[in-house]
Amino acid sequence: MQKRLLKIQVNSNQDELLKDFLDRKKVSGVKVKTAYQYYWILRLFLRDYLQGDIQNGKELDKAVLNFLSNKSNAYFNRSLLCLRQFFDYCLEEGKLKYNPCKAKGFKYRKESKRIVNHPPEVITELLNLPDKETFTGLRNYTLMLLMLDTGIRPGEALQLRLSDFRVNEIHVRQEIAKTKRERYLPISPVVSSAIRKFISVRHLLWDNEGGILFCGFHGKQISSGALHASFRVYAKKMNIDISPYHLRHTFALYFCRNGGDAFALQKLMGHTRLDQTLTYVHLVKGDVTEAHGKFSPLMKFLDPGEKRMVNIKPKRKGDGKK
Repeated sequence: MQKRLLKIQVNSNQDELLKDFLDRKKVSGVKVKTAYQYYWILRLFLRDYLQGDIQNGKELDKAVLNFLSNKSNAYFNRSLLCLRQFFDYCLEEGKLKYNPCKAKGFKYRKESKRIVNHPPEVITELLNLPDKETFTGLRNYTLMLLMLDTGIRPGEALQLRLSDFRVNEIHVRQEIAKTKRERYLPISPVVSSAIRKFISVRHLLWDNEGGILFCGFHGKQISSGALHASFRVYAKKMNIDISPYHLRHTFALYFCRNGGDAFALQKLMGHTRLDQTLTYVHLVKGDVTEAHGKFSPLMKFLDPGEKRMVNIKPKRKGDGKK
């Protein structure tokens, strides 16, 4: 992926700006995946929306407005972030006199987080699908256990190294954490045992000290796409839509249902804002309210035909006056 980013064909001033912008982003430590996302968003904008030179303010404003129209909240936010950073770079380079995204007052939209709630029997069935007699199957099974036990993001889990595993915890390093904040995740004894078993089957010629923990059968890091491909196979067998990220949702929901504290959940999930965590808490509260309405035993003790009022006298005119 890095090589593809370096092979941008420079055909115009805009392309030169794009290449320089991406080079600067990579030097600043932006992940390759993020830089690649920036590349495609900006290529689409410059190729299909901007008519003429980027220094033509009228055309630039029009292109930005058209580009950001009719997009989902999530894609709108990603596009706006990318454009704002690119235009700030153009300002620094003297190519623009203003940032059109800021000048027009575009604001990020509130994203409605879709939380997937799988029942326990679905998760149990999923755990029984990987073939634990194969390296890939044992890896996927162990990964599932870790995600269900800690709520770790799949992308973070795939970057863990052997040295990040301790007997009773996992270290999510700053450089692999999505929020760039390191955290330590406690793990259950059953997960610790499963990880040790998985490590024991590694090839002797691999890097068995600083290597990738959940590597592929070649001993190297696998992509998120490869893990998703495995889950699609499992989903097809189960005839249900399920992905690695759904296990993170499952962890959070059942953590709340079992009485877990919202602040503890925030730290485990690596959320930067508490409102992200409270989405799960509110959903669980909704579960409790619905369950109470269905299963409260009170109505079983009441006679549904009883309509009389007992020992209560209706108020008469003048009552309570002196």
